[in-house]
Amino acid sequence: MGNVIASGQVGCPRFSPDGRRLAWSVPEGYEVIEPATGRRFRASGIPELGHEWWWAWSRDGDEIWASASDEGNERSIRAVSMTSRQRVIDRVAGTITLFDLSRDGLALVEHSFAWWHVMARAPGGPERDLSVSDHTLESGISADGRTVLLREWGTSGGTPVLYLRPTDGSPPMRLGRGYGCALSPDGRFVIVLPGLQNVPHAGWRPTPLVVAPVGAGLQRTVPLPGLEVRSAAWHPDGERLLVTAREDQKGLRVFTVGIDGSRRRPVTPEGVFAGIKWDSDPVPVSDERRVAAPSPSGRLTLYPLEGADAPREVPGVEPGFTAARFASDGRSLIVVGPEETPTRLYRVDLDSGRRTLLYELAPEDRAGVTTYPAASVTPDGRGYAYTYLRVFHRLFLVEGLK
Repeated sequence: MGNVIASGQVGCPRFSPDGRRLAWSVPEGYEVIEPATGRRFRASGIPELGHEWWWAWSRDGDEIWASASDEGNERSIRAVSMTSRQRVIDRVAGTITLFDLSRDGLALVEHSFAWWHVMARAPGGPERDLSVSDHTLESGISADGRTVLLREWGTSGGTPVLYLRPTDGSPPMRLGRGYGCALSPDGRFVIVLPGLQNVPHAGWRPTPLVVAPVGAGLQRTVPLPGLEVRSAAWHPDGERLLVTAREDQKGLRVFTVGIDGSRRRPVTPEGVFAGIKWDSDPVPVSDERRVAAPSPSGRLTLYPLEGADAPREVPGVEPGFTAARFASDGRSLIVVGPEETPTRLYRVDLDSGRRTLLYELAPEDRAGVTTYPAASVTPDGRGYAYTYLRVFHRLFLVEGLK
C-alpha cells in the first residue's frame, strides 16, 4: 500500500524529467518532494493567477516554468528555482500559456487575445459597440435607452472604472472606480460596490454598498451591518434597494432596504441564485409588487414585496432562465434564456406562460464569440445592452526559451 503524500486539492502533479522530484501546485507556489530521500520543500513566489494549471519542469529539473500573472489575464512565462529564485522567461502582448516542454527544449505554447465588448441599441436606433477598452461589461441601461452604465476592467484585474456612455456612440463619461451595479430609475444615481475585486483562491470579497451621484454631489454609504453584499438593484420607486447578500456565510437571499439603510427586510428565502458563479451577477428585478429571482431549486420565481401572498413560479420557463426586467405592461416579464450563443431575450406572459422571442443577441461577426446569459433592457423592450467575449487562440512550438 502506498504512502499518502498530499490530500485535498492537488494541482497538476508532475515528475521532473529525471524522476528525482515530484511537484504540484498550491496557492503559494509549488510543493516539491524527492521520493528517494523524503526531502520536502516549497518553491514559492510565482504570481498566483494561472500558475496552478499551466506549468512544466525545466529540462534539467532545477526550475519550474509557469504561465502566471500578478493580476488580470495577461500571463507571462516565469521560472522559479528550488530555492524560490524567480525570473521572467518570456512576455508578449496578450496572454501566453505554457502547456509543456519537451526533452529537446521545444515549448508547447498557446498565445491568445481576449476582448470583452458591450453592444447596445436605443429604441428605434441601430446596434452600436459601446466598449471603452478591451474589457468592458455592461451594468444596466437607462429607462429611455439613451445611456448605458459600463465597467471597464482593462488589463488590471483589480477594481474597475465606471463609465456612462450614450447609446448614440458619444464619448463615455468617467464616474470613478468601483463595481457598478445599477442606474437609478431617474438616471441620477448609481449603486456601487467601491472595492470589489477578484481575489485569487478566495473568490469575490465584497465591500460596503455606496449610492453615488452621476453628476455633482456627495455619495452616501448604505449601512448594512452583518451582510456580505454580492449585488444590488433599484426598486422602481427609487427610494429602496434590492440587495443580494448573505448573513453568517448562509445562502444568498434578497433584501429590501432604504437608501439610508433603514427598513431592511428579507423578501426571499436563503439559497436563491443557487449555483451562481462568482464571476456572475446575482441580480433580482422588481416591479411595485414583486421580486423575480431564481429559487433555491433554480426555477425563476415571483416573491411578493408586501403582504401574505405565496411565492409563485414563473410559468413557461425552465430552470436556467433569469429575469431581465418587468415589462411596462405590468403583465409580462422579460427573461434571458440559459447560457448559449446567441443570448436570447423573451417576453413571458405571467398568466398564461406564453413565451415570445424578442431578440437573439450576438455581434454580426461571431468568430471566437461567446455571449452570456444576461442583458439589460428598457421597459418597453425596444432598447437593450449586452456583453460578449471574443477570444482568439493560436498554438505554437517555440524554440530557444531559456
